[in-house]
Amino acid sequence: MLQFDLTVFLVQCALFLFFLFFFNRFVLSPIFAVLERRRKMLNTENEHAFESRRTSAELKERYRREIEEVHRQGGVLLVNTKARATAESQVYLEELHRKMQDLVESKKSDIEELRLCTSDELEEKRSEMLDTLSRALWGRGNS
Repeated sequence: MLQFDLTVFLVQCALFLFFLFFFNRFVLSPIFAVLERRRKMLNTENEHAFESRRTSAELKERYRREIEEVHRQGGVLLVNTKARATAESQVYLEELHRKMQDLVESKKSDIEELRLCTSDELEEKRSEMLDTLSRALWGRGNS
């Protein structure tokens, strides 16, 4: 059977406590210190990540607002350009219409002059033909 020795028990308890003290002092303390430094480093990195995420969200929102502003300004510019182009084309068409009317009027007067000249020439030729025909038929002239 087992015998219980109090001195051995107390020595083992003292050695166990001594072992726990040194184990805590030289093994666990450095491990906990490393873990604490790592936890602080991770917290710092998390703070930087959260700050980066917040900055990224702010930049994304600013970019979205700027794109909306560019689209709005582009729409206004497009409307203004279209209105100006329409007005300029209307002015150009009116000017072209006026020039064409002037050209038609000048051609009408040229045609009228040509018609009058042709009419006078025809009248003169008709007179000549009548004179020639009269001389040929009656042998005398209509003078």
